[in-house]
Amino acid sequence: FDLRDRHDAYLDYWTNAKTAILANIQFCRDHAQQFRTYQSGLWGLSAALGPDGYKAYGATPGVVTHDGTVAPYVVAAAIPWIPDVALGTLRRMEQQAPTLWTRYGLGDGLNLDRRFISPHTIALDQGLVLLMIENHRTGLVWDLFMRHPIAQRALERAGFASGSLAQPRR
Repeated sequence: FDLRDRHDAYLDYWTNAKTAILANIQFCRDHAQQFRTYQSGLWGLSAALGPDGYKAYGATPGVVTHDGTVAPYVVAAAIPWIPDVALGTLRRMEQQAPTLWTRYGLGDGLNLDRRFISPHTIALDQGLVLLMIENHRTGLVWDLFMRHPIAQRALERAGFASGSLAQPRR
């Protein structure tokens, strides 16, 4: 769903997603002295294949699990919200870990502290990357999906309205 300039009675989900992305970046900055990966300006906490297997890496206020592993697909998926920051981070990832780019896309995890670059890709994560890059470039996927009557009906039944919650309500 393209939830730009839409909200329900509870939340502006587009703004909330951007806030979560910025919190992810800030958490990694706040812990940069602990991990070389974060010192390099890298971020992207989420479920990923790290040096000790697949884990759900996260930050406060949720469960805090982090060891310097970042999920590159999270950075790529953030492009519609913060394109310059996300693209800059992906460039730094490529400089720090040239083998991160596999035959099938981004490796699932990166940890500079442990010299770990996942040689594996996860199709679900790669799909998210492709969709979000195309949505940033042209909006095609969102446009096609949002025009479908079922998507329109779902938004209506869920109580979504136009505008941001930051805008004055009538």
